[in-house]
Amino acid sequence: MKIEYARLKMFGMRPNNSGLPSPTGTHVDSSKEPDDIFDFDALFHQSWKATTDRCKKDLENDELAVALQVKSLSDFIARLESQHGPGNESQLEVLYLLPFTLTHYDTFATMFVKMMKRNVDVSLMWGLLYLVIKVSFRSIDSLTRVHKLLKAVGSHLGALNDITKNTPPQKILEDSILLHNKIMILWLNIISLFRDVPNKIQGKHWKPIEDSSDNIVEMIKETIDKCLQISKILLNTQKHKSLQLKLLQSNPQSLGDEVLLQSSNTLPGGKTTCHKIPASPNANFFGRESHIKDLKTKLQLDKEPLPTGLLSVALHGLGGMGKTQIAIEFAHRHTAIFPVILWFNGETEESMQESFNSAAVEWLGLPGAESNKDAENRMVLIKWLQETDIRWLLVYDNAEDTAIFNKYWPGMAKNGAAIITARKHTFNWGRESLEVGEFPPDIGLEFILFLLRDRVLSQADREAALELTQTLHGHPLSINLMVALMHNKMWSFRRFLRAYEANRERLLANLKPEWSHGGYNLTLGNLFSMSFGALSPNSHHMLGVLALISPDIITEDIFTVNPDLEIPETLRFCQDEDEFDDVTEELIALALIKRVPSNETINIHRLIQDEYKSQLDSTAWQKAFDAASVLLNEAFPKQDKGERFESRMPICARYIQHVYCLRDNLNTALNAKHKTGIVPSAEYVELMTNAAWYCAERQGLDELEIMLANAFRAMETNNMKETAPLSWAHLCNSAGRLWGHRGYFDQSERYLQQCLAIRKAHLGRGDQNVAGILSNLGNLNISMARYDTALSYLYQALDWGVVDGINRISIGFQSVIMKNTARAFTEKGCTKKAKEWYAKADGLYPSATKAPLNLFHKARVCLKDGNLEKARETLQEAHEWQTISNEGPTSLMIACCKYRLGSIALAQGETDAAIQYGTEALAIINLRQSPDAHKARVVYLMWRSKSQAGFEDPNEEQEFKELLEQAHEIRKALTGKGGYESDSEEAYDLLVDIQLR
Repeated sequence: MKIEYARLKMFGMRPNNSGLPSPTGTHVDSSKEPDDIFDFDALFHQSWKATTDRCKKDLENDELAVALQVKSLSDFIARLESQHGPGNESQLEVLYLLPFTLTHYDTFATMFVKMMKRNVDVSLMWGLLYLVIKVSFRSIDSLTRVHKLLKAVGSHLGALNDITKNTPPQKILEDSILLHNKIMILWLNIISLFRDVPNKIQGKHWKPIEDSSDNIVEMIKETIDKCLQISKILLNTQKHKSLQLKLLQSNPQSLGDEVLLQSSNTLPGGKTTCHKIPASPNANFFGRESHIKDLKTKLQLDKEPLPTGLLSVALHGLGGMGKTQIAIEFAHRHTAIFPVILWFNGETEESMQESFNSAAVEWLGLPGAESNKDAENRMVLIKWLQETDIRWLLVYDNAEDTAIFNKYWPGMAKNGAAIITARKHTFNWGRESLEVGEFPPDIGLEFILFLLRDRVLSQADREAALELTQTLHGHPLSINLMVALMHNKMWSFRRFLRAYEANRERLLANLKPEWSHGGYNLTLGNLFSMSFGALSPNSHHMLGVLALISPDIITEDIFTVNPDLEIPETLRFCQDEDEFDDVTEELIALALIKRVPSNETINIHRLIQDEYKSQLDSTAWQKAFDAASVLLNEAFPKQDKGERFESRMPICARYIQHVYCLRDNLNTALNAKHKTGIVPSAEYVELMTNAAWYCAERQGLDELEIMLANAFRAMETNNMKETAPLSWAHLCNSAGRLWGHRGYFDQSERYLQQCLAIRKAHLGRGDQNVAGILSNLGNLNISMARYDTALSYLYQALDWGVVDGINRISIGFQSVIMKNTARAFTEKGCTKKAKEWYAKADGLYPSATKAPLNLFHKARVCLKDGNLEKARETLQEAHEWQTISNEGPTSLMIACCKYRLGSIALAQGETDAAIQYGTEALAIINLRQSPDAHKARVVYLMWRSKSQAGFEDPNEEQEFKELLEQAHEIRKALTGKGGYESDSEEAYDLLVDIQLR
């Protein structure tokens, strides 16, 4: 079997910058794109097949026969209509409404089929759904419940279908397969429910079904958020990809003559034109050709004959995006079409009044217009604009107040056009509009290269230029001014970036308005001052929170706070929906945030975040940070008593990016000289402990390491180790899991022992948190091959829950400890004992019998017994269940199943299968940036497999020798059992934490 083994050389050094003590070890180089190494479509295809096979296996023969006859939505509807005649009102309503809901499922399934490279058959989903509807007709309650959950999932699928039209299929393929798997299993579970509960099904029976449905809805919402993020990036990129040179007008003079000949009026004083544009054409105009073209289209200037009446377009967006420059450029390019172009300064009543006076008295010299007669001049100019046959263009620049604007609006005209530039989107109402946004990175880079077109730039300069545009968040005015400053000082890009990072405020003070075209009177230092200064106190509080969290897809429910909760005064507006709406509307009106009504999310530009944070003193920064900590801590799920997040994972995923951002902002503040005295709050520490546990469950070890370093530092900053010892213990538990998963068992043990000592000192018998850490220490000692010590800890864990003869630990957690005990006996070689403990655990908590991890560990018992076929069968079953879990077909658990299946295949002489399993496992391990111990044992498996199969040439053998040497280096760095020179499957397995060994 020929494989590009050179592509599997994924090992390299990864520095530990977290601040946590860490032994030196080898880690993965994730610079390569996983898709270059392995085709994941095969895994997704396997995942779907595993789901359909599972459904066919679990259906009764008569059920399967019926299901296989219904292959499409049309089959489903036809069969439903033929099988169910007139019924009661509820049944008729469902029969009528159901097809509308199911079109969303049909669209979703069709898109899924198109996404896959290999052919997939989704027909069984319609057969299952038919069975679901058929059995639900037994009672009105069942039918109502089923229809409700179908409608809930279907409506969200409809929203997802709409948004995925603009999303590259490969970006959401794994999400799609996970959702399809989940939906299929949901329907299968409904069918099983009616089979298992033949009598009246009660609410308690429906609870797991409804929980599963809610979980699917949360997964869909998470996917929608992901698509919105991707679509936003792609839209901005696509918007600017068609960058062109300036368009030249074709025969402008002849067109102008034609316009003038059509006019029955001439300008006062015999003038033929009046073009009052505040600046000459901008030699550095760049990246906005699409806006010029769109303006021309919206004003219908590409039509023949030219339109009559008054057409207007509002250019809206953040300050400094280039709205004014677009208007200037457009005006200059279309002087031939518009004999009259008037420019009004719309910032204030006074500036608008002054512009109108100048236009009426000086520029046009209209009869009846006189100096110092403001109201009369306004009416004279408006009347002339309404009645003249001359084609005119008005530009209302920087309009701020709609009430003022309306006083100076002509309202009607024969041949008029107007452009309004404004931060506020409120000027869009009733007219065409164009949003002017930031440059995407590629266009920002091109803009910098264009500005420095006379400078010879190296490849390193270009890379630094890209970093600069990303640092400035693609903000055109920022890029223009900063490049001008860099050019003025004759600095290199790297020199400038160092100065910007070291003292941004000092650089801003050196910027000059004349560096912007037309002497634009706002620089970065005061660009947003006017907006910030106009904010109400509550808007300041909300903007402070928004400045410290992730700028994209901020769900509004973050700001939904229970009215009974004690919160800081700065957040009281969150407990009143009307007040919250007022604050949000004010921030939207000032173009400081954007709202996406379809999914109730908020976005804020990164430059606004940077500017607002830079204006906060230490006291204000502390208040904003505390408020953000309170809100996120309330929103993020809580972990307690060793319980897993599991079904709450989608909720965690919705907020985790905001947690990361808040954490990074704290790190920046603690390291900044000018932000002194910042003290992390208790709410922040609680948030970090829960977020760390989420990272641990998701095997996100790199993020977990950063999270723990930050949380430990936060607690030390305000002496919380002494005042909140249980929080410290929680962090130690997570740190123990971190180093255990990575294979540094000694390091893990030190943290877990700290946690145990603190919890025993503060918590009494019967407390599940103490039992949990005892169980973790038991697992760790299994990993370290200290089996008797492990059993001692596990017996203590079970015993700790007993108070007055009653075990206070939850049934589910008792079952977990029993399974850990079974694992200890397995590794010790006492498989009979192991089976007895597994039987106890399954009897105590039967619902977890088919859990993938449970099956994975039972396969280990079969291996110890030498029963390879039973082990293979059990591992394949674990693989099937894991593919339809929340983690999906590319989880580390799947990689471990494949590794173990490869090991069995090798033992049975199937070298090609062993190599294939190893290749798939390594691809997933690399994709997930999993611990090096897993990589080492897979590489060793592949070396053994290829050694038995035979190398095709000396180069291939040399490549494998290099891989094996890297696996040896990993062994030396980790603390598993056995000498450094020991090469065996057992030796490499002992590097891996027992949870996935």
